[in-house]
Amino acid sequence: MLPKKKWKKPSPGSDPSPLEKRGSASPSEKDLMDLALQALARRAFSSTELFFKLEQAGAPEILAKRIISRLRTFGYLDDRKYVEAYLQARRGQKSMGRIRIIRELQLKGLQTELIEAVLNSSYPEEEEETTLNRALEKKCRSLPSRVDSNTGIDAKILARLYNYLFRLGFPSDKIQRALRKKFRADPDWES
Repeated sequence: MLPKKKWKKPSPGSDPSPLEKRGSASPSEKDLMDLALQALARRAFSSTELFFKLEQAGAPEILAKRIISRLRTFGYLDDRKYVEAYLQARRGQKSMGRIRIIRELQLKGLQTELIEAVLNSSYPEEEEETTLNRALEKKCRSLPSRVDSNTGIDAKILARLYNYLFRLGFPSDKIQRALRKKFRADPDWES
């Protein structure tokens, strides 16, 4: 049995994209604007992501910047709203720490100052400890051996919990504090 194709070819009656109509010629500003609007209709983009998408389509840098500027003027492209929506979606999906959220948004080309400003207003540092404890409780339920605060905890499991929470983007000191509080453990963190 052959594997399924991930992407289907467009059907013969469907409209090709504006850039496919032109062939190999340099795309016009209208074609690039159509491409940008189609992309924004599918999902939200940061300004940097959309800029790179336009460059991949063959747009000169000046033209891509002009299109981005027009989209901002029209209100179709707003990095602050993008960060807010991203933060809301990611926090709803999974318990994540501020460090990981900042890292992911920086990879999307957003400025650290903007990210920090939005995070400070909608995800205060005090709330991070609650999120950390919730993530720890959830992970403890899924561990293979029964782990609770009354029984001793194996150092291997403790390291596993620490690494899991660290990958979620929580600061090391808060993780250590939460693990000590939950398991009344004083592990040797340096080894």
